[in-house]
Amino acid sequence: MKVTGQKDLSKELTTEDLVKLVTLKGKHEEIEKIQDKVLRTFADMVNVAERARASGDAEALEKREAPVFEDSSTKELTTEDLLNLVTEKVELLKEKHKEIEKMQGTCTAMMKLVTKREELLKSKQEEIEKTQDNVVLTLVYLVIATWFALLMLVLICAKMQRGY
Repeated sequence: MKVTGQKDLSKELTTEDLVKLVTLKGKHEEIEKIQDKVLRTFADMVNVAERARASGDAEALEKREAPVFEDSSTKELTTEDLLNLVTEKVELLKEKHKEIEKMQGTCTAMMKLVTKREELLKSKQEEIEKTQDNVVLTLVYLVIATWFALLMLVLICAKMQRGY
């Protein structure tokens, strides 16, 4: 069915255009869901704050909330205010994420250095153990040689006393 005066849009739109429209509609729905979650979360935060004030924990709550609510003077925030607040917090999180990534890079480099040093220490320890083993063997050979030399001296002295 065609209404007079309107163009047939289905013939003018390509498959690619239709896919884009469907994708945009999905993105719009996703944005609406996120906005709804943000509004609900904010409402929950306001409720928690009101309960804390009512129960006498207002001072502790104000200290905890100060960075988040320092510039808001009313309970009613517009969607734009909430969006700005969320955007600001996302940017802060991105900066913190970058700092964490830098720290991870530093930690990774330090771990590699520690691992190399540990391997070097193990190889040095093995060298020392081999050297110790060689020293012990040498000492054993020296003790045996000394005993043998002493035995020979005793035999020579005994022969000399007998007159040979």
